[in-house]
Amino acid sequence: MKKEYLALISLIDFDKLFKNGRLQLGQSHVVFVPEPFNKVREMPFLFDQLANGICDFELPFELIILHYQKNSFDLNSIINIKEVKGLYPLNEEAKRRIVPRLDSRVYVNEPLWPDKVQKFIEGKRFESSMRGIDNVRKIFGINKEEFKECSKIIDNDIIKVVLDNAYSGTSLLGRPLEERSLWVYLMRYRRYSMFPKNASGFILDSAYVEFLYEHGGDTNKASQGIDQSSLCKDMYGHSENSLAKLIQYVEEHHPNFAEYTDSIVKDFHVAAPVYCMLIETAGDSFLDLDVSVNGIPLQDIVKELLMQFPKATNLALYMLGAVLGYEKTYDALYKKERLALFKKDEVSPFRGKRPTNGDTKKGKNNLKETTLDFGNV
Repeated sequence: MKKEYLALISLIDFDKLFKNGRLQLGQSHVVFVPEPFNKVREMPFLFDQLANGICDFELPFELIILHYQKNSFDLNSIINIKEVKGLYPLNEEAKRRIVPRLDSRVYVNEPLWPDKVQKFIEGKRFESSMRGIDNVRKIFGINKEEFKECSKIIDNDIIKVVLDNAYSGTSLLGRPLEERSLWVYLMRYRRYSMFPKNASGFILDSAYVEFLYEHGGDTNKASQGIDQSSLCKDMYGHSENSLAKLIQYVEEHHPNFAEYTDSIVKDFHVAAPVYCMLIETAGDSFLDLDVSVNGIPLQDIVKELLMQFPKATNLALYMLGAVLGYEKTYDALYKKERLALFKKDEVSPFRGKRPTNGDTKKGKNNLKETTLDFGNV
């Protein structure tokens, strides 16, 4: 009697199988189906075994599950294309992307365990977020204990809500009130208005986030709040390039803003503009340690902010790592730690792909609108 197997392979490997008629499978990518195959959907534990072979950066639409049969019990074997009985994507999104890439004669079944896969994906995103936080800590030389204090404020629940909404594209408006933290609004924020790309622009960003929070995510009301705010009117005409000095200016001349936001979450009036500056410099690319903001190197700005506002700046860096994740911070970490396998004075391949803030040519005030797929606040 033939035995039933499932194998999780990349689409590249499936192309090899389809082209060559056979493929060598490794044990880590194969599971034996212990019950009749018509009951396979009732065995989601099989995905746990298959998932052990998934690399961190592999996406659902880069992988596919093969159902095949063999006479022998062998997890380490060569399969023939004739032994393959079916293809199963990991989820519906993967199916939509995979089908056009395959030979038109190939039939792709419905996903076997989409709910199980979704939980796995969410777990991977959260793991990447945690690793991104640790990368940023190492990049900027922050003490472990100091970042532990940040985790008490930006806790795991906040990060999970941010990631959930960001990747599902859903709005915070439908979320329970306890999930509408001001920190969540900040971490999900991307510029909807053409604020100046300088210190005053980052203060405006933080004010806009506060108005979004105050009005339950209503962008029209938030924009009206910006137009009517004395702080914002002041910021539009301000020429101070030092974010640290401008934050001090706001504390002295607009104490109501600092007092009000700090009554909701402490240190927001400092952490928010710092975070907005950091995330704007990264944009939809990798964290770049060589970028400048209005001609001032990012690393110098962060050093000044750490000296002036250590706790709030740590918070901002913590949020940066959480949002960028491992995938967008590893290159900066490698540069900082100078990997032994690098050539001498090797330059990152990601440098030069985004203009620095001081080089952006959109308007007389270096205006730019960032677009990241973080959904609507």
